[in-house]
Amino acid sequence: DSSIQKRPRVRVATPLGRMGEKRKSETEKMTAPLTIEGTKLNGIDYTLPVASAQVKSALILAGLYAEGETRITEPEATRDHTEIMLNYLGADIKKEGNTIIVTPVNELKGKDISVPGDISSAAYFIAAALITEGSYVIFDTVGINPTRPGIITAFKQLGADLELLHERTISRYP
Repeated sequence: DSSIQKRPRVRVATPLGRMGEKRKSETEKMTAPLTIEGTKLNGIDYTLPVASAQVKSALILAGLYAEGETRITEPEATRDHTEIMLNYLGADIKKEGNTIIVTPVNELKGKDISVPGDISSAAYFIAAALITEGSYVIFDTVGINPTRPGIITAFKQLGADLELLHERTISRYP
C-alpha cells in the first residue's frame, strides 16, 4: 500500500549491499518498489548505527546462507525472538556481549512452534485493570523473554500489583 511505498529501506539496504545483495530502486531512500536480483551473499562484520531488531533480523536471515560468518553488533540489545526461533530450528547463532554471530547453515529443520502473544498488545488491558478498582486480567501464553519485560517493569515501578504465573519455555521461547 502507499504507506509501505513511503518507508525507506536504506537502513537494511546498506548492510545487505555490503553482503553482495543486488537491488534497484527508483529512489535514493530505497522505497518500494524494489527489484532484487538473486546472488551469493558474503558474511560481514556490521555495527548497527541505531538499535533495530528489524534490521538485525534481516541480517541474521541473510547471514544464514551467506559465505562465511556474519557478525552484527548492536549499540544496545533489541528483542531476540529471531535468534531464539532460528536456534530452535537448527541455526548456529551465538551472542558475545552485544555482538550476534551467525554461522551459515546447510538447512533448517521444521518443528512445531508455539507463538506466544506479544506483551505490548496486552499493555492497554493491564493499564485498564490497574486503574479500575477491584478488577484483574489474566493472559494466557504471553511472551516475557529477557528483552521484552519493559511494560511489566514500568507498571511495577508505579506500584502495580502484577504477578507472573506458570512461567515456562515453549519452543525455546520464554
